[in-house]
Amino acid sequence: MTMQIVSLVQGSPEWHAHRAQHFNASDAPAMMACSPYMTRAELIKKLATGITAEVDAATQRIFDAGHQFEALARPLAEEIIGEELSPCVGTSGKYSASFDGLTFMLDDGFEHKSLNAALREAMIEGCTGAEALRAFIERIPAKPATDQEFADTEAACKALKKAEDMLEATEAGALAQISDVELLRRTVADLRSLARSTRLTKEKLVTAEKEARRTQIVTGAQTALDQHVHADAVTGRMPGGNGIPC
Repeated sequence: MTMQIVSLVQGSPEWHAHRAQHFNASDAPAMMACSPYMTRAELIKKLATGITAEVDAATQRIFDAGHQFEALARPLAEEIIGEELSPCVGTSGKYSASFDGLTFMLDDGFEHKSLNAALREAMIEGCTGAEALRAFIERIPAKPATDQEFADTEAACKALKKAEDMLEATEAGALAQISDVELLRRTVADLRSLARSTRLTKEKLVTAEKEARRTQIVTGAQTALDQHVHADAVTGRMPGGNGIPC
């Protein structure tokens, strides 16, 4: 079933009314009994009665902060994806989902989550997963020689550029919420510098090899032409002539 975009402002009374009439993506964790905020029994009660829990001031502040950080992170996601992202609501029959951002063609999406203990642990594991980045760099041919090795090196440079962008977005999205800012900043800066320096070195290598190959082709063609002209001169023929001696 094709998803339809509906014109609703997330957080508005109309949006809440819409959600009350649909099965929403945000309820999926409760349905799977893995939500820290709502049990499956509470979800069933809400769906059966339409009664939802009141949002207290503290919870509302969390929601407001989440929307603020989402808005701050969206331009970073747009820079990484290379397209504009729009928050929107989509439906497919009885099912509905509110997206933090979708591209115009709906082929790329952005989902933002505010930092908590679980996400911080995952993020730190990713950042201190520098071993994975270094292992990736180690697999890049040090001195590519074959066409395949040069192609692999060029692809690796593109992957490293994406890694730089992702690390920058991770840092920007987390700095306002993490207590040990300097640790995160140093870790991300070190990894981003490693990715960037490796990428620039490999890009120069690939560019130099391409230029060398172009020069080789031109030089080879010139040499062949010179040899042809010399051969004609030795036999007494003019280049391009009919072969009759002068």
